Amino acid sequence: MGDTISVRGVVVTPNDSNTFALSGSGRGQVWLQNGRGAFSGLGVIQDTILPANYLQGYNSGDSILISGVVEEYERETYLRLFDSTTVSLISTANQLQIDTISLCELNDSLSVNQLPTGEQWEGSYIQLNDVVVKEVNFFAGGTRVIFVVED
Repeated sequence: MGDTISVRGVVVTPNDSNTFALSGSGRGQVWLQNGRGAFSGLGVIQDTILPANYLQGYNSGDSILISGVVEEYERETYLRLFDSTTVSLISTANQLQIDTISLCELNDSLSVNQLPTGEQWEGSYIQLNDVVVKEVNFFAGGTRVIFVVED
């Protein structure tokens, strides 16, 4: 933690005005993926010195080179973007790499996080097959949502 690094990845989150992610403090967020498989995803959160929608200009499928400081935010490893000179667009319309995993890799039957198998998918674009949404729970003043699913 605390190292300044540069990474290249493909944006996996849609960034239109209806789905753009903002943290509770109003910082824009995107998620990048570099290839497929475990530990290929990384969240990017911008510093509050940047406009709240600064990262909104990057779309799902855009390949970017980005520099920032490795930090932890709400127990997830992130890259914190600290100024506007640290993002370069490499290419657009790249196909997203999707990994299909089973629900038991993320949670056990009591909804307890499975860190040994689940943390490796943190920030990654994954697909869960044959699940049923049992509940949709909003929290943080309606700005975040939890989907309770069963397989």
